[in-house]
Amino acid sequence: ERVQEGARTDRKIAQAMAAMPSEAQYQTVSALTESERFRYLPKFAEMAYIRGDMLDYYQRDERGARNCWEFARRYSQDVLRLAPRFRGDGKNYGNAIYAANMVLGMISMRVDGDIKSATRHLLAASETPSAEIPTYLSMRLPTALLKYGGMDQREAVIKYLERCGRT
Repeated sequence: ERVQEGARTDRKIAQAMAAMPSEAQYQTVSALTESERFRYLPKFAEMAYIRGDMLDYYQRDERGARNCWEFARRYSQDVLRLAPRFRGDGKNYGNAIYAANMVLGMISMRVDGDIKSATRHLLAASETPSAEIPTYLSMRLPTALLKYGGMDQREAVIKYLERCGRT
């Protein structure tokens, strides 16, 4: 019975993830148990950010992109709110914190224009224990900080790369 319930949850998550970020999608994810939410929220955050990126770049749909990025922000903030309850969850914990901070860092740069907040999120991402570095955002935020920031951002990126090299 637990296996069937897990398969139903996985199907529900796959359907929700295939859709554009929306309030209905957010409510579907919010209805999951805390452990399921903590497991899936980072993926929803990254997916919402990437969808916003694609809308902005390929379709020049700034309004649609901003909507996606706001959902990415909400999902990431939810991850960080849940995180203290899952501190002992090994790589899942590290990956979740890393992804949430990288998404929030990109949103800080791109949506809010807040380079200091983006820098703080980059450093917070690099402090996570045993994170498996996701590919899409792992160099986008450091690159943006190097391109648009000053010496403080350059030093933060160096620190980020050094820390990531140790995990």
